[in-house]
Order: sequence, then C-alpha cells, then structure tokens
Amino acid sequence: MRPSLNEASAQQVERSLRILQESLENSQIAIDRITAIVDSLRNFARLDQAEYQRADLHEGIDSTLTLMRAELLGRITVERQYGEVPDIHCNLGQLNQVFRILLKNAADAIEADGTITISTELRDERVHIRFSDIGRGIPADRLDRLFDFGFTKGASRVRLSSGLPTAYNIMEQHHGEIRLESRPEEGTTVFLELPAV
Repeated sequence: MRPSLNEASAQQVERSLRILQESLENSQIAIDRITAIVDSLRNFARLDQAEYQRADLHEGIDSTLTLMRAELLGRITVERQYGEVPDIHCNLGQLNQVFRILLKNAADAIEADGTITISTELRDERVHIRFSDIGRGIPADRLDRLFDFGFTKGASRVRLSSGLPTAYNIMEQHHGEIRLESRPEEGTTVFLELPAV
C-alpha cells in the first residue's frame, strides 16, 4: 500500500530536516576548525605582542602543530609528553619558527607512517624540549655540518637550505642550545635547552 500524500509529505519534511541538521553540524565543525587555525596563526606569529615576554612553550608547540595538521594528517602520529615547565622570557614567534623547522624536518624524514614524540621537562633551571622521530636518520659524516648554511640543487633550481641554521641562530639569541643525535634508519632526536628564568 502506497503512503498517503500527507505521509509522503511528512517523510519528505523529516528527511529534509535530517539533512539540514547534518549540514548545520558540519558547518559548526568547519567553524571550530577555522577558529582554531586563526587562533594558532595569531599565537604562532605573535604579531600583536611585545617582542620578548613571558610565554607558554606548550602553547607555542600546540599552535605550530595545529598549523601543520595538513602536513601530518593521516601519516604521522604526534605524541606529546609535556612536563611541568614554567613560562619563559622569550620571543615565542621566533621559537615557533624553530618548532616548525624541527617538525617539518622530522615529517620529511619519515617516509611512510611514523611517530614524532615531543617531550618537555624542567631540569637544572633550564627547560629541556626534545623532538624525536623514527625517520631515516642522518649519516654521521653529515652531522657536523647540519647547522651550516648550504645549498641544495633540485630538479630546476639551486636553493639555500637555511632551516637548521636559522633554528640555531634563534636558539643562540635566546641564550639556549640546540644539538642533534641521529643514526641512519633509526631516527633523529633534537634537543633544545632554554633558560627557565
């Protein structure tokens, strides 16, 4: 037996309301994502704040990860092992550049699926941050030159490779340290130290 005209209309209205509800939920998810990206951009760049001030390093790392979500999504798992660390006097916009360089390098070193682990702790009045990946690693003969400016030749052009040298200079400006340990086929760990006072 075919539904009556009133039943068919009611089913159509119900179906339309369900579609509208799903559209509203999807719109809210999109708005939440856009809001998170805008907040992360503001935190990443710190354009509206004084150059040096006390800042939360975890907030900087999280903002950087939000902005890099598309580069990591579906392939890289990020594990955060945050300890209790104080806000430090820094230019967080510059430190966010360091975090981005290290995360980009780690993601590029992982050829398939993999994990990047970020850990923080306070030790000896210094904040220690560690970025570890399970990527392809770096040969021992290249480790000594990683913080030197250099040139790489691509298929169509020569470009300046400045990521790690830039990170090194920013860490020096913050009276911090950066060092790296790596083994081919085992991954790389970058250690950052910053004064906690």
